[in-house]
Amino acid sequence: MLFVIGLVCLPSFFLFCALLNFVFWCRDDVDDIIGQVVPNLIMIFSLVPSLFTAGVLTFVSVEARAIIQYVFMVFPINQLTFGINGVFALGMFSQVLETGAVTGVPRSVGAGDYFAWQIDVQDFFPMLESNPQPGPGMALVYAVATAPFWYVLLWRIDVRRYYYSFVIKSPPASELFADEDEDVRAERSRVESGAADDAVVRVKNLRKTFKMPKKDGKAQPRKVAVANLSFATSTGCFALLGPNGAGKTTTLSMLTGDLRPSGGEAWVCGLSVLTRLMDIFSLCGFCPQFGGLFPRGLTLSQHIELYARLKGVSKASLSDHVKRVVDDFGLQDHVHKWTNKLSGGTKRKLVAAIALACDPKVCFLDEPTTGVDVGTRSFLWERIRLKGKKGCTLILTTHYMEEADALAQRVGIMVNGRLAVIGTSQHLKSKHGGGYRVELKGPLETAVEARALVKTLFADCNLLEEHGGFQVFEVQQREGQPFALGAIFRALEEAKTTLGLETYTLTQTTLEQVFLNIAARQDDGTATVADGRGHVA
Repeated sequence: MLFVIGLVCLPSFFLFCALLNFVFWCRDDVDDIIGQVVPNLIMIFSLVPSLFTAGVLTFVSVEARAIIQYVFMVFPINQLTFGINGVFALGMFSQVLETGAVTGVPRSVGAGDYFAWQIDVQDFFPMLESNPQPGPGMALVYAVATAPFWYVLLWRIDVRRYYYSFVIKSPPASELFADEDEDVRAERSRVESGAADDAVVRVKNLRKTFKMPKKDGKAQPRKVAVANLSFATSTGCFALLGPNGAGKTTTLSMLTGDLRPSGGEAWVCGLSVLTRLMDIFSLCGFCPQFGGLFPRGLTLSQHIELYARLKGVSKASLSDHVKRVVDDFGLQDHVHKWTNKLSGGTKRKLVAAIALACDPKVCFLDEPTTGVDVGTRSFLWERIRLKGKKGCTLILTTHYMEEADALAQRVGIMVNGRLAVIGTSQHLKSKHGGGYRVELKGPLETAVEARALVKTLFADCNLLEEHGGFQVFEVQQREGQPFALGAIFRALEEAKTTLGLETYTLTQTTLEQVFLNIAARQDDGTATVADGRGHVA
């Protein structure tokens, strides 16, 4: 009987726990709520009816106690506990009666008692005071009746919420950041003016704030994770770069429905993330930064089958689809392995394969090559390039500057939740990279003369490093005055003879150096963040 009660009551119990978890997961202070409030709620749900059943509160009538029990039996924790308690109580009654120590008992414990709606000790022992309590039958009936209710309620909140529209208002972008970069301001104007309305992915003043825990008993300002972000992209790959905590993953989470924006709007394929998420899901692929796989229970091929069916692949063409994906990503040796048996690189290949499969119109890639070897990284780059050539719009976040340089047609660098700079890789190098770098290596005795030569060749010159005879200079190319490279290289070649230079190099600033220059503005996480109007407090 205990097995039957567990089998019938546990589904309702798990659905109720999932509902509680989801309701509080939507809050910013989820850790405090889950750790403190939920156990207390469950204790209250089970403690109140137990007090009445145990007869502790004797001033309450038997009828009132019954009503209270009926009400609280809606909660699955009571269905489970009262069902188990009823079975053990009947077992104890049966053992006492079998000893023959009690005489004049009207009846014994029968099989039907284990399905009784109520159990009263007076039915078996007339000399005792009546104290009815819910029986196993009540627990079973309530479990069967409430499981569909909790399921529908959970479905309405967890799934149907994507069908409901909600409106969020943001302050005018022109009032937000007076120090905004001119390229970022131009991109924001393009989005707000309607010139980018036909873009595949369009983000307008997107904002996300999180509640911060109290410090010394005082409320703290809300953390602005994404501060009124605006950009639009239509074809190819757009890379979002930034240091840890800049807001890249939070941005993707809002575009993919994992987080609700605190402000602003965003559209994917012309569909608003505020009102049309379910339609957006059918058009997108998503490679999360972590997770996305079931560690046990599903093999590699079964993962591909599951996500393919969710994306609309017919059952008839499912096997061909799985074979094509496995062959394209070189996963033939791992088809029947559980994912917890796969290496980290193979897991990332599988997650990327799932995201890029089924020809999505938009694919969000959150650091897809993190933790993989150089060979796997190059392999995934090629697959991402091929998907972009087929017309898929890619939104990429990464910490690898060479990855953004190799894949992205445009790059945006986020700092403190804001879009600091935006443009092509070459544009960012030219505008924010400090121009070019000159490296000289020669004898220490002629270092002063070498430095004077560089200042003669380049009007705008700044010494960055000097170690003995090794010197690094940053030189700027003034607008409308390109370097006379022929004359520069002739002078440096002559310096090999006159000054004894061993080597010299003239290189353009890399995207990594641009990133480091921009990322230096990132707060350490303790700085005061922008207030509700976007102004720095």
